[in-house]
Amino acid sequence: MIIEIADRVLKDYRWYPLLDVIVDLAGRDGSRLAFSPSQIQNYISSPWLAGAVGSRGPIAEIIRGSLRAISRAQISDAVIIRVDSIAPERGRTLDSNTIAIHPFGAINLISTPLHIIVEDETSDGAFILWMARYIGRDEIIRAYTSGRFIFRHAGGKGQFPKAASALSYGVWPREGRPIAAMKLRCGAVMDGDRRHPNHNPNGDLIEAVSQHVSFKYMLECRTIENYVPQKYFRRRLDQDGIGHLADEFFKLSEDQRRYFCLKGGYKNRDNIPRAQTLAEFSSDTNRPSEERALFAAVDAILWTKIGMGFGERLGSVFSSPVLRCDPGERSGLTPAQLIEVDAVLTDLVRHL
Repeated sequence: MIIEIADRVLKDYRWYPLLDVIVDLAGRDGSRLAFSPSQIQNYISSPWLAGAVGSRGPIAEIIRGSLRAISRAQISDAVIIRVDSIAPERGRTLDSNTIAIHPFGAINLISTPLHIIVEDETSDGAFILWMARYIGRDEIIRAYTSGRFIFRHAGGKGQFPKAASALSYGVWPREGRPIAAMKLRCGAVMDGDRRHPNHNPNGDLIEAVSQHVSFKYMLECRTIENYVPQKYFRRRLDQDGIGHLADEFFKLSEDQRRYFCLKGGYKNRDNIPRAQTLAEFSSDTNRPSEERALFAAVDAILWTKIGMGFGERLGSVFSSPVLRCDPGERSGLTPAQLIEVDAVLTDLVRHL
């Protein structure tokens, strides 16, 4: 976050102790706070810092140093915190990227971590951290371990808007009267649940949550499991003695792997469910024609090996210590996946 300080605050000695605390928070290890570059000289020459001695003496250098530290990595510049004594203590969102807030409230706001809303914080949160490690985004891991962001458990996709709204408006919402200006302090990442390239089942949901978050992202693949690289896909299946099925699965085309139902597979609707043959799947009019067309060219023998899916096991790749990826490995993602994951993580960093 970028900190701006209103002139009226800089001229009023009552707020100087609070400004000192804000600087102290900005100077801590793992902080992603920086001061507005265009205003740094104004701060240093203000009554707050001009001729400062004692404990306040080093503050000017700390302010300069915050910029140097942040410049060594992706800048967290998507949100501006404007400290202003006439702003409400709970804060007020001014535009697409600015929160005006009273000095009392500013201390609390900048001490509060960014909230990343996910369907399940254990599995989906682990996915984000695993991918950050895998593609070499160490600043994500450092920010998480230092408490700069946390995962917020939505408890199901339908709960995303409610979970996001509660951060700003509480559990007894009052229209237009937030308890905290948290829209710019939370984001949302959810599965796409896509069954084929033109499928967008969560479009309305992501639009609803966008009213309450600063950034949102719906994954392009069907689920987080569809991002597991082949090396780790096989390692997980090897634990159950079926590692060879990983090699079979990766014979599919890239789009087929993106939208394959990895957990449940493709089963009939009999009283005792069983995996559908490819012919049964292809003629199943309960399935979208686009989905059936996507897999029409799959070898029938290959389909019998993987059509039943892989259950819940692949999600553990992201949470299991023994399946932790090598840092900066990257090579197991497709170019499209690499671009997508990097974009999600960059958005996260910019909002810290």
